[in-house]
Parts: sequence; structure tokens; C-alpha cells
Amino acid sequence: MAAFGLDAGQGSIILCAVTGSIWVLLVFLIRLFLRLKVNGPFGRDDWACGASTLAGILYSFLAIAQVGLGFAGPHHLTPHRQNTILIIGWVAQFPFIFASGMSKVSACFLVARMTETKEHLAVIYGVLSSVVMWLTAGCILIVVQCEMPTPWVLDPANTCINRVSATCDIPSQAQLTPCKVCPVDGHRDRVVRSGASNPPLRGLHDLEHPNDAKYQDQSGDCLRV
Repeated sequence: MAAFGLDAGQGSIILCAVTGSIWVLLVFLIRLFLRLKVNGPFGRDDWACGASTLAGILYSFLAIAQVGLGFAGPHHLTPHRQNTILIIGWVAQFPFIFASGMSKVSACFLVARMTETKEHLAVIYGVLSSVVMWLTAGCILIVVQCEMPTPWVLDPANTCINRVSATCDIPSQAQLTPCKVCPVDGHRDRVVRSGASNPPLRGLHDLEHPNDAKYQDQSGDCLRV
């Protein structure tokens, strides 16, 4: 991409975004042709697939917009441009999760279209309800991922929710025995020992003590805190 004045990283992003957009659009056009000319009619699964396609293309467009502002480039960015890139990256999470969710909705509607068995329909619409709840929860987490009113600002990290760790927390497993000391790299760190049958909890410590160093597994049942 040197001919266009782009860094290698920027060129890779644009190449992936353009290729992905062309691919998903081509697949949807093939589906549209089949529905209108071969085995119609155009149904709810196709509308959901179309929505997913548009959201995916919008996500790619936002990625290209970030590159246009200097993202992944070698040049220093002004604070205003850095903030704009962060905002675009935050907004881009919505079409990403929407495209993922609507593709699942489309699959559910497609299976429902092919069956008339009540038991099968009950399972399909149960899965569909779970997908809608997952999509709604995902959008809410994006909105509140970092300290308001600027949820797109990821620094300092202790003002943001670790969504992966928060998802893995299981309160019912919070049966911890008293602390003990384990040697770690020549030091003696305070650790929490989990119950015999429960794996060490992750994420809860991050939320309660964001300023502490990231803890790591030391042995099968020890965590540095």
C-alpha cells in the first residue's frame, strides 16, 4: 500500500475491510437471487440476513474511517484525532455485535421455516429468545464499558469493565478458604486458595481491586493477589 501513502498496518486493515465487505455482499446477493427466482418467497430469515450484511459493511466502513484519521499509522496523532478514533472504535462495536446477532437470528428463522413440528419450533424460538437477550446485554455492556460520560476512553484501564472476566464470574463458586503464602519469583505473595472442587475465580478481584497487579496462576490452587 506504499503507492497510496499508507503504512503496512493500515493497508492490511483496508484490504481486510474491503475484501470482507465485497464477500458478504456477494453472498447476500446470491441468496437474494435464489429467493426471488428459485425458491421464494423472501422471508424473515432473509430480512435478518440482509440486516446482518448491512451491519457488517458498516463495521468495515468505520474501520476504514479510522485508518483515514491515522489509525495504525507511523505518524503522531493530535489529541483530537486520537479521541475521534476512539469514538469511532466504540461506535463500531455496535454494528459488529448486531451483525453477529442477526446472523444467528437469520439461522433460527431459516430452521423455523423448514419445520412445522411444534417441539422443534419451541426449541428454535427458545434459542431465538436467548440470542435476542444476548444481543441486548451486549449492547448495554458496550454503553457502560468505561466510565461515563466517555465510555470510549479506555485509559486508565481501572475505569473500564473487564467484560471477559465479568462473564466468567460464578458467585456460587465463591467458597474460599483462608489465605496462605506461596513463594513467587523469590517473593512471598498473599494468595487466595480456592475450594477443592472449584476452579480459581477470575475477574471478581479485578472489579473489587482494580489497582492491584494482574494475578496469575501459581499452582493448581493458588492465585497471587
